[in-house]
Amino acid sequence: MAKNALRSAFAALCAVALLGATATGAKADDIINYNFDFDNVAAGTLVSALLPATISINPAVQDFAYDENFLPIPGTFRWRIDPNSPAVPIVTTEAGQPSAPSGLNMMGDRLSPILISLNAPLNYFNAVTFTLDNDTFGDTAIDALLLDANGVTVASVATNQTQPGGTYTLTSANKAAQYVLLPAGANYDNLAITASTAPEPGTLILAGVGLLTGGIVLRKRRI
Repeated sequence: MAKNALRSAFAALCAVALLGATATGAKADDIINYNFDFDNVAAGTLVSALLPATISINPAVQDFAYDENFLPIPGTFRWRIDPNSPAVPIVTTEAGQPSAPSGLNMMGDRLSPILISLNAPLNYFNAVTFTLDNDTFGDTAIDALLLDANGVTVASVATNQTQPGGTYTLTSANKAAQYVLLPAGANYDNLAITASTAPEPGTLILAGVGLLTGGIVLRKRRI
């Protein structure tokens, strides 16, 4: 009787542990949305002053690793924050800039590409939408990029900077997109960011394994 009762209790313990593991695997990521139109502050304000702690926006620069002859090593190209460029400003139509697609203010100085990155607890970009300024200056096909942690492109969209006020969206479903690169040559408005913080995998699974292990030890001691 004691052995049968112990076997029943052990089976119930296994079921609870497995149920906990299943619940963890099914938990959805937490999704956070941000929208910036840059119109509620004065021109000249730095974009960083508007951002939550989970988002960073900085000028970007191309970077390579170099060999002993100071030649770029193939395959080592990366985009990184440019420490030598001024912080990304908010500019206005009234300062001699091309007009904004909505309101007066936009983000950028048109001279530097812009790197948008995530800070904890956000893990990856789901989607980023942006609108170009109302100018016809620039390239007819230049890519905005979603990059993974190693700088590898996971998604791209070709923007036409000669088409005033064009709106574009970058999307990725593989949970690897950790950076956004917006090309130089345009100012940007109506920035919408959807990002996620993935649940920590295995927390309850490990707890379940611990319960199973404890049950096995208990079973050996009692038999």
